[in-house]
Amino acid sequence: VAATRGSATGGSGAAVIVHATAQGAAAKPGQLDRAPFACASPVPAERTLAALVPRYKHQQTGLFFVTFTNKDRLDFGLTWAYQLCRLGLPHYAIGAMDRETLQAGAERGVPMFQMGEHDLGATDFGWNTPRFKLMGQDKVQLLIDILRLNATAVLCDADAVFVNSPLPFFARYPEADLLVPTDFTALGAMDGGLEELSVSYHVMNIGVVFARPVVLPFAVAWNEFLKAHPERWDQVVFNEMIKQGYSAQSAILNDPALAARRLWRSQSPKFPPIVVGVLPIALFCSGHTWSVSKLPERAKLAPIVYHTAFVFAGGSGKRHRMREHKVWYDTPDYYAPANGEIGFLTLDDAEPPAELLRPPAGGGDGSGIDGLSVAWHFALVHWQLARVRSGMLLARALQRRFVIPRLVCGFDRWWASHKGIIPNSATLLPIHDCPMDHIFNIYAIPPAWLPKEAGFLANPRLPVSTCASSAAVPYSNYASATAMLAELSTPELERVAVLEVSNIGDVFSALLASDDNKLAELARQFQNLAGKWVGEWCCSYVPPRTPGDVAYDFFFDIEGHRDRANNVRSGPWQPRLGGSRLELRDCSFSGVRNQTAECNMRAPNSRPQGK
Repeated sequence: VAATRGSATGGSGAAVIVHATAQGAAAKPGQLDRAPFACASPVPAERTLAALVPRYKHQQTGLFFVTFTNKDRLDFGLTWAYQLCRLGLPHYAIGAMDRETLQAGAERGVPMFQMGEHDLGATDFGWNTPRFKLMGQDKVQLLIDILRLNATAVLCDADAVFVNSPLPFFARYPEADLLVPTDFTALGAMDGGLEELSVSYHVMNIGVVFARPVVLPFAVAWNEFLKAHPERWDQVVFNEMIKQGYSAQSAILNDPALAARRLWRSQSPKFPPIVVGVLPIALFCSGHTWSVSKLPERAKLAPIVYHTAFVFAGGSGKRHRMREHKVWYDTPDYYAPANGEIGFLTLDDAEPPAELLRPPAGGGDGSGIDGLSVAWHFALVHWQLARVRSGMLLARALQRRFVIPRLVCGFDRWWASHKGIIPNSATLLPIHDCPMDHIFNIYAIPPAWLPKEAGFLANPRLPVSTCASSAAVPYSNYASATAMLAELSTPELERVAVLEVSNIGDVFSALLASDDNKLAELARQFQNLAGKWVGEWCCSYVPPRTPGDVAYDFFFDIEGHRDRANNVRSGPWQPRLGGSRLELRDCSFSGVRNQTAECNMRAPNSRPQGK
C-alpha cells in the first residue's frame, strides 16, 4: 500500500511499501485509529515472557519481535507496536521496566511482560550512565530468555521501528544465525543484500538483533562478561566478542561459499561458531542513512527499519524525526487543531535563492569541503530561519499552528570536527529535507509553540477534510501589523483549516513596531524565548582548547540584538566559535585536508565587539 498524498517517507520521495505476511494482513487506513494494537488481541492474562512467546511467535519462522521500555519512553514502545500491527505482524511483546508501564501498556491491549532484574526506575536512563549499562545487562538477559524458549528473536531498541516487513529479507538468509545493523555511514550495499564483509570492521549497532536459538551460548557468554564488568557498555562488548580475531580476508579463504553470501563465521573458545552478517544500512536505516544521506531513495529501496540513532535533541528529536518520516504513532487528536487554535498555517514551497544553494565564489575559506564554507552554511540556514520566525509569529497571532517548511542544510551536523560531512560518509550537499533537529533544540520549544513537522499536511492519517479546506494568500506590503492580521483573519479565511502564506515578510519587526501593545508584547515575548529554541552546528576544526561549535541565531538580521551568549550583535552577522567573540573568519586553515586551524582575534577597532 503506497501513500497517495505526498511522500510517504517524509523527505526521501520514495513511497513506503507494506508487505503482506503469511500470518495477518496489513491494516486498512483508519482501522488502527480505532484499535491501534488490536492485531495482538486478545492478550492473555498471564504477563510473562514464557506465556507470550509461544502464543505470538510466527508459526512458520519462529520469529518473535520484542522491545522494552519504561514510563519515560512508553510512547516509543507504542509506536513500535503500532508499526508492527500496521504491517500485519502480531508476533510481538514489550518488556516493561516498571510496573506503571506494565499496566499502561496492558490497558491499551499491548502484550506486556515484566522484565529486568535491576530496579532502573521510570525516568530516562541517560546515555552511558550506570543505569544505562545495567539496562544493557537486562537487554542481553531478555535475549537469552527468548532463545531459551526456542524462538528466533528480533530484539529491538524502542526507537528502532519497522516501516516495512522484514520477513522477506530474513527469509533470504536461512543460514544466518545472527544479523545486526551497523553505524557505517559511507555508501553501503545498494543492491538490497547484506553489507560486504569489510563493513564488519565498523561498529555493529545492537539496536536491532536478529538471533536464532543457536546464538544462545554466545548470548550467555556476553551476559556473563557484562555482569563481571558492569562498567562496560553492552554494544562495545558485543563487537569485541563477536569479531574476536575477525578478518574479512580469512573469512573469504575459510569459507568462500559463505563469504559470497556476505556472511562469515564467528569463532571463539567461549561459544560455538555462529554465522554472522551485517544488515544493510539502506534497509535497516539509522537516523543518518535515511534522513541525511538518504540511501533508501538513492538505492530505490523501501526501508525496513528506522532506528533513530544519529539524532539530536534527545527523545524530543527522535519523536520529531519519526514524525518527519510519518512513522510515529500519534492519536487522532494530533491531526486536529488544539488549544483554541482554528487551524494550521504553512508557507509556500519557496526554496532558498539560487545564490545561497551554490558554493560561494572564490572557492571557500578552507572551513569546508569542495569550496564550501561554514559561513555559507549559516547564510543558507539563516535565510530559512527568518521565514520560520515569521511563520511561527504569524500563526500565533492568527491562532493557528505553524507547519514548518522543508529545510535545506548546507552542512551535516556531528559530534566532532568535520568539513561539512561526517568523514567518509555518503552525504550529498546541500542536504534537502534536512531534519529539524539539526537546527532546532526541539526539547526547548514549549508545546504551545512547537511547529508541526515538515510533511504534516501530506500524512495519510490527516483527515481528508483538513486538506480539502485550504486557501493560499500572498503576504502583502501591509501598512501595519494590525492591517496584516485583519486581512488574514477575515471570516472567510477563519473557516479555512489550512492557510498557506506566500512571500512572507518580516512579521517579527512588524509586530514589534505595532501600536497594538498586545502584538508588540507577543514579539518581545518571542524574542525572550526563541533564542534558545535554535541549536548549534558542530563543529569546525579549531586550535586546542577552542570551542568548535557555532550557534544559530534566530535574530541574526536584527541590528543590536543579543545572541545566545548575551553578546550584542551589530553589522553583518559572522559565525562565532562557542560563546566567545572569536569569529570563524579570524581562523585560517592549512595542512592535510585543511584540518589545521590557526585563529587570531582581530583588534577591537577592526569590527564591532558589542558590550
